[in-house]
Amino acid sequence: MSKNLRLMIDIVLIGLLLMIVSFIPEYFREFFGDWMCQGSGEAIPNTYHYTGCNYAGNGFHDPEWHWGFRHYVWMVMGAVLTIIRAIGLAKKYDANI
Repeated sequence: MSKNLRLMIDIVLIGLLLMIVSFIPEYFREFFGDWMCQGSGEAIPNTYHYTGCNYAGNGFHDPEWHWGFRHYVWMVMGAVLTIIRAIGLAKKYDANI
């Protein structure tokens, strides 16, 4: 098998693994600490408060899932592992030239 073909297969495998791993948080929201928000609702007159959640940047958003701490850890871990694997592939490919 040629070096270029092997490199392309490695890149495809990394991409497929990333896509598969990205579905895990959607099925295990409780494990990741994600929580469902009903949105920010309306501003309470004469106050700086909103009915519902004020988690978004400007305070107004539709119902959505907010990430828990473990979700951010999962994302950072995946990014770091992907970068390490990409560097490893680059070194391996460069050494074989």
